Amino acid sequence: MALDDPTKKMSKSAKSEYNYIALTDDEATIRRKIKKAVTDSGSEIIYSDKKPALQNLLHIYSLLAEKTIKEIEKMYVGQGYGGFKSDLADNIINFLKPLQSKMANISDSQVQKILSEGAEKVRPIARNKIIEVKEKLGFIQ
Repeated sequence: MALDDPTKKMSKSAKSEYNYIALTDDEATIRRKIKKAVTDSGSEIIYSDKKPALQNLLHIYSLLAEKTIKEIEKMYVGQGYGGFKSDLADNIINFLKPLQSKMANISDSQVQKILSEGAEKVRPIARNKIIEVKEKLGFIQ
């Protein structure tokens, strides 16, 4: 869910850049977005339906760190949101590093080649599907 409003989905078309983490966000941007992420009142790291913003951050942490929410809660007993958010940012950064490295090391010509090869593979499938749709709509008899 969105970092700035846990009742909505993350969206790169959102009004605020603080709504989402982009795959291409650098470390400083990720840290800034997580630091500004909405949290609920209080300071305990506890999963509760009364804390949807914290639930959201716990879900993200859990998925990226491959830890259960209960494990994460135990890790942060007696601590506030600051350390939790800092560690969450670290997890996001570490998760994105391999992808960002691959993206940085692929040339425009390599991307064009991949896209061209993919287009060649799907063109016959798409052509057949278009014919099928036209037949069903009665455009081809």
